[in-house]
Amino acid sequence: DLGDINADDLPGREHLKDPGTRDGQTRLIKDNGKI
Repeated sequence: DLGDINADDLPGREHLKDPGTRDGQTRLIKDNGKI
C-alpha cells in the first residue's frame, strides 16, 4: 500500500540519472513493474 501515490504514475529507472533536489532525497521508481 503506497497511500496516495499512484504506482502507474511513477517513473522508471532512467529517473535515477537526474540529480536530486536535496541531499538524502528518496525516490520511488518502477522497475519491471515493481516499486
